[in-house]
Amino acid sequence: QKTLTRVRFIELDAGGNPIGPGQEFTVEGTRVYLESLVIKFDDTFVEGGDALRGTSVCIFSKMFGENTPAAEGQPIDTVGQRPHPYAQGDTVDPWFDELWSSFWDYANDPEAAAEKGVRAMHGEAPWIEARPGGRYSVDLRSSGGLTITAK
Repeated sequence: QKTLTRVRFIELDAGGNPIGPGQEFTVEGTRVYLESLVIKFDDTFVEGGDALRGTSVCIFSKMFGENTPAAEGQPIDTVGQRPHPYAQGDTVDPWFDELWSSFWDYANDPEAAAEKGVRAMHGEAPWIEARPGGRYSVDLRSSGGLTITAK
């Protein structure tokens, strides 16, 4: 018998308020994987608290369980577009959209990425074994990397 895990995924703004209604997913298995694309900026921007480059940014691309190939994961955000949390207002530099739309070009051209202040661009897919009734938080660290913790 298959084990199915239902997940309610809600993105929050910096104040902890929901951005949009959220999404519901059902994945096969108990391990819930959250695949994303991450942009990590040069440490000088992070240490200096730069308004736009002072923290890593990510786009959540898909969610899937351990019994589903990653290529068949359920989409979350639209790859190639500005991620939902960064689509609010017009405080983002124009080049920011270019980083998302040409993500893999920059990821494979360290010199061009460095010109944009980028230290690294790559995919990540952390996972957690979900428990019935569990609540989890996904956080993006300023210097890079996603973490999933039980709440």
